[in-house]
Amino acid sequence: SLTYRCNQRCLYCEIWKMKRSELNTKNVFSIIDELSSLGTRTICFSGGEPLLRNDLGKIIDYAHKKNIPYIDIDSNGSLVKKKIEEIKDIRLLCFTLDGPEKIHDRLRGQGTYRKVLEGALIAKKNKIGVYFRTVLTKFNLNYIDNVLNIGKKMNIKVIFQPVTLLTFGTSRYHNLVAS
Repeated sequence: SLTYRCNQRCLYCEIWKMKRSELNTKNVFSIIDELSSLGTRTICFSGGEPLLRNDLGKIIDYAHKKNIPYIDIDSNGSLVKKKIEEIKDIRLLCFTLDGPEKIHDRLRGQGTYRKVLEGALIAKKNKIGVYFRTVLTKFNLNYIDNVLNIGKKMNIKVIFQPVTLLTFGTSRYHNLVAS
């Protein structure tokens, strides 16, 4: 987890509210050194939104320099267009797609659906693998076929993750769990 900062306010996540300091570049490099010495072949950078880090390109380059060939990133998709040059040498981007536009934007914020699809197209154009993760809630359970159809149309695999009982980043219960 490279950062707790996030530029979205999803209903089921409050990681962005966490008041923890971020590892600086030197500390991230130190962790990569250790992982490399242990034979690590894949790293997945997550957050928050890892693309908010100004040093992400340096981190990716360093991991490759340390013979870690597979770099994956979990992202909300909103910054892919802006950051594509920094991330163009990664293996895989995972975007959360929570249903059709109306449902996705209800769960993740207005305009986020289009950013996910735009990010996925940009990644594919740049030969970066893409998959979608759908966080299953009571609001989108009836739209699984919609997500699968989008995945099929775009030739992108979809995985499903049930929403947790606790809001991510808190010890607070929410009412998004499907019954």
